[in-house]
Amino acid sequence: MAYTVRPITLKEARPLIAKHHYSGESMPLVRFSFGLFLDDELCGAVTFSPPVDYFAAQWADLELSRLALTHNRRNEASRLVSGAVRLLGDVCLVSYADPAQRHTGTVYRASGWNYHGLSRPSTRRRGETWHRTGMKHRYSLGSACPWPVLPFVPLTEAQTRKAVVNAYDNRRAAATVAERSKVYRARKLVDLKIRCGHCSTAFKASRRSTQYCSAKCRVAAHRAA
Repeated sequence: MAYTVRPITLKEARPLIAKHHYSGESMPLVRFSFGLFLDDELCGAVTFSPPVDYFAAQWADLELSRLALTHNRRNEASRLVSGAVRLLGDVCLVSYADPAQRHTGTVYRASGWNYHGLSRPSTRRRGETWHRTGMKHRYSLGSACPWPVLPFVPLTEAQTRKAVVNAYDNRRAAATVAERSKVYRARKLVDLKIRCGHCSTAFKASRRSTQYCSAKCRVAAHRAA
């Protein structure tokens, strides 16, 4: 039995990742895909994408965005990651491990990546949907990373449970832009029911500071004063 790592197309990688990765069919823009083959049978896939985080994009060339294995046998993940990095050549990489999925980044530490502590929670827009993410373990490969290298300290069981709960709450709290706009418009109509300071006519305004329904009423009120 011999393992080999070689480039594959996204069309080949997508079904395996959709089936075995916790994100399912959700996938960012993919620049490179590599597959792990055992006797010519595809048993793992890894994809690299442009960095999503703004600060990481300042120095990182690519982000390891998806890693999935069919059977997850011993050392398969590190074989795949190390082989893909060799094929990419001299690049600076960044990746994250999600504590909410009980991931700590063992594969990155085994492959010689640097650990940089936990990232901050963030909210990002993808199409018509807002996605919230909790804290994640940060890893990099390459000399261009400005983040300080830290010793890895595993989370306690209480911290891990909190990460899982926060991830669940974030999924529930994520709402589409259309829904948010609908709620905002409803609040706006309720909050901005204003009566003119001169003729007492009810009208709708775009600003709370508006006092008169028309220029005629404003001039009349100023003259009366």
